[in-house]
Amino acid sequence: MAFPSFSIRRISDNINVPLEEVDTIVRKELSLQDCERDKPYGHFYFTETEKELGGFQKSISWAGLIHTIVYYSNIGYGYRDVFEILGALYETKNGPGSQCILIRWPYSTFGFTAKLLQLLKNNGLYVYVEFDDSPECLYENLQHSSSVYIYKSKSGRFICDLDGQLIGFYPVISNIVDPSDMEGMPTFNLYHPCLHTLEIPEGVTNLSRDFFKNGYVQDTVSFPKSLKSIGTVHAPGVFSQAFLPRIDIPDSITTIGPYAFAESKIKCLYIPKMFEYNDTCQFKNAVVDKLILHKQSTREKIFARRKNPYNYFRYNYAKICRVGSVEYA
Repeated sequence: MAFPSFSIRRISDNINVPLEEVDTIVRKELSLQDCERDKPYGHFYFTETEKELGGFQKSISWAGLIHTIVYYSNIGYGYRDVFEILGALYETKNGPGSQCILIRWPYSTFGFTAKLLQLLKNNGLYVYVEFDDSPECLYENLQHSSSVYIYKSKSGRFICDLDGQLIGFYPVISNIVDPSDMEGMPTFNLYHPCLHTLEIPEGVTNLSRDFFKNGYVQDTVSFPKSLKSIGTVHAPGVFSQAFLPRIDIPDSITTIGPYAFAESKIKCLYIPKMFEYNDTCQFKNAVVDKLILHKQSTREKIFARRKNPYNYFRYNYAKICRVGSVEYA
């Protein structure tokens, strides 16, 4: 059975390779199993427990997985590299461009997809998207577009409009964290995407709505000097419900958008200054192990009638935010 959405082709001559032939390679290298669905292709069985799957199907064939990614994302027609397929997979979970309801992929899907795509590449194969009636799509014209900028860091690719507003983020495979290496993570389904580092490159000026919602960063987060705001009233929830290491808010920031860090878990948060901004619950219900406030904050005009910057933080940004300890630097 072939899928109308994609084909597998050889890199050397662009000739179609029968999926049955590819299946033989994939089954052997990735230890896939039989299943009644999507015959005759080998199935990957999600490694999560039945409780963690929460009613999600127990397995998916490698071919069915690629078809689902292509069908429910806005990925465009033609040759698609590993970055683009992974980016489309993230889109089907996080949006906003999906054609249907978002798919609550089990976390193990992402590691398996990365291994699958790398295996195809190692065997001289690539994914060719056959759909040519998809909506206007970012992927199709990235390299030749005059309306977007592509910034890169060791964390991945950051696609921005001409004003530096983030449009899309596609992490490099080596930056994705293996679930067994995660700390403090109660369920595999909660955090996504899961990365070693989040290094936002120079050129990015603002982050998109729900950019890193439900995300997990194991090691470091760094912001560029070009960054002016972490969300806006039109781009809320940038890091909401995320699990984050130390966060140093840059001096360049003039705005923290609504619910930017709401319900997140932050090991250490440094705020060099406060912001005269409407009450938008930037840190509502967040859990901050250590909060560091700038010692000069108490002498700024903003605190002329507010002697305690910690209380100002609590009542104007955090709402019911839980803080383990407070320091002044």
